[in-house]
Amino acid sequence: MSVSETTVLVAAPPEAVWDFIGNADNWPVFAPGIEKAIQVKGDSFETGALIEIHGHLLMAPVSFTVEAIAAERPIVSSIRSTVGTFQFTATCTIAVTPYGSATTMRVEIEPEFGGLFAGLADAVSALAYRTLLQSKMMAVADVIDGGSRSSLTKLQRKVLRLLQQGWSDREIADQLNLSPRVVGQHVDSILNAFKISARDALAQHGPDDPGKIAETSNL
Repeated sequence: MSVSETTVLVAAPPEAVWDFIGNADNWPVFAPGIEKAIQVKGDSFETGALIEIHGHLLMAPVSFTVEAIAAERPIVSSIRSTVGTFQFTATCTIAVTPYGSATTMRVEIEPEFGGLFAGLADAVSALAYRTLLQSKMMAVADVIDGGSRSSLTKLQRKVLRLLQQGWSDREIADQLNLSPRVVGQHVDSILNAFKISARDALAQHGPDDPGKIAETSNL
């Protein structure tokens, strides 16, 4: 089974994060491959609700019906596919921290994505999915924390994304072709935008290796 997991820090309270993620209309914002999601059973995100989703994943068409199997506002929400291109479960957990809501998305997908990417090694497709998931989950923070992030430049947003993966100033400098001093200045601007003093507050809860997007390979 392929497992992908990533965490982002959102300055908003957990109720706001849960409401955003629990609204199927918002799924295209943060879920890789989803272009349209329609709730066909239930008036809100609750256990037993059914959602139809359609889109493209790595250019391959995908279509699913998913069922909500956990809905504990504002702590955890979980879905699993009942019909679709491949089998998967996705669980979002939200933990309160002194700096905001640590929002973790964990997606478990059947081996080889059910044969969707014939000829493409499972490790390659799984890595591509994990990269997409990390990038898309950052969009949740971008949307909900629009006020805090609106003052950041495009480059500072790139620095923030790497900070949230636990990268050091030197590693960010090498990645973005900047000097560590310039990176430090951008980090200070980011901390000021969020009105926090410790860069650790921005770091993702994940592996210590900063070269890894917060997750493992196949289990």
